[in-house]
Amino acid sequence: MPNFNPAQFVIGTSAWGSRIPVSRAVSVGAALVDAGFARFDSAPTYRSSYAHYALNRLADKTGVEITVDTKHGQLNERSLRGIAKKILRAPSLGVLASSFWQQPSRDRMSENFWETDRLIQVYLMSRRELNHAKIDVFYYHAPPMPVLGPEFSAFQDILASQGAILDIAEPMMEDLLWLRRHPERRMVVQVRFVEFMRHYELIRELENVDVWVNGIFRDQAEIRGGLGINSSRFHRIISDFLVGHVTQKFIVGINSHVSVCRLRTLVSEPATTILLTEQAGG
Repeated sequence: MPNFNPAQFVIGTSAWGSRIPVSRAVSVGAALVDAGFARFDSAPTYRSSYAHYALNRLADKTGVEITVDTKHGQLNERSLRGIAKKILRAPSLGVLASSFWQQPSRDRMSENFWETDRLIQVYLMSRRELNHAKIDVFYYHAPPMPVLGPEFSAFQDILASQGAILDIAEPMMEDLLWLRRHPERRMVVQVRFVEFMRHYELIRELENVDVWVNGIFRDQAEIRGGLGINSSRFHRIISDFLVGHVTQKFIVGINSHVSVCRLRTLVSEPATTILLTEQAGG
């Protein structure tokens, strides 16, 4: 595997506030920022809804304007177990109370869930939660139906007026095909690594689309087993697609010492300060 520049990485925070407690996440995040990693991927509901809180504390602590890409499309867990976890992991009573704002009254499988009013509500609340950070990309996250078209373009214009870019994470095949038919659309598309490999030839054809690949470590076993991708082809595809193209990025979730070590193997000048003291499985 070749070495990459820190600018090609987005740090995933789905474990921040749970598997990594908030205070430790802030410390690890500060080391990452010092090492040149200043872009983070999050969502309002990540890990009991505390990932945004951890990132905002990180931005405040470092004094660096970190960039956060966040999402609309996930729901808070409403089971007794989920609520219990939320209470146990709460950094404070105030943060606990505010974490319930995303409890939805609409099912994400319905078209109403993806309408403008809900989109703007989630975006504005995210911006308040991340008032020390910069929100750049705001994703439709894994919509259960094709969404690209004139209405989505109108939503993009609305978000642009609010200072953010609306893009799509984990799109359906129909949306990838729509992008191929509309090369005039400049977008960021976040795809799971397993889907990136499965639809590699189609993704290579997309013009004006920056592809950010999520789950490069998590999905390798599935790729090699299910699609018969051997190690040499895996490395070649990653190299051909990503080496030297800073606008194409990896999203690497940091949830343990193991994931930090994996990140360090990909960076040309790894920072030895990026360490987690707790040895947890990655």
